[in-house]
Amino acid sequence: MLRLLLVKKYLVLSFFLLLTSFVNLKAEVSVCSHIYNSDSFIDQSDPFKKKEPSFYPNPVRDIVNFTNQENVTRIRVISLTGKTLIDIKTPKKSLNLSHLPKGVYLINFDLKDGKRVARKLVKK
Repeated sequence: MLRLLLVKKYLVLSFFLLLTSFVNLKAEVSVCSHIYNSDSFIDQSDPFKKKEPSFYPNPVRDIVNFTNQENVTRIRVISLTGKTLIDIKTPKKSLNLSHLPKGVYLINFDLKDGKRVARKLVKK
């Protein structure tokens, strides 16, 4: 009787362990498939992928140059206190920042699809 009870307990325990390992395996597979299907693995040279606007050089001394501006409708330079220092409604290829003091700023790009892309800018 005692042996039968131990065997029963062993079978229930092994079934439970098998079931939980199957659930964990299923969760790991779904996480891995999500990771490999994400946009981070898409080749950056893909011509159909929308490229976000950016700028160079960073840190900048006087002139900042903008890239990938096809979808940009507005560019704003904002201080870390939240004050808008420069607001450009017709984006240009470059911008003179020589009048700004040294420090850290945010550049907000407003896109045609309603998104806003923010980048950190360091002024030397």
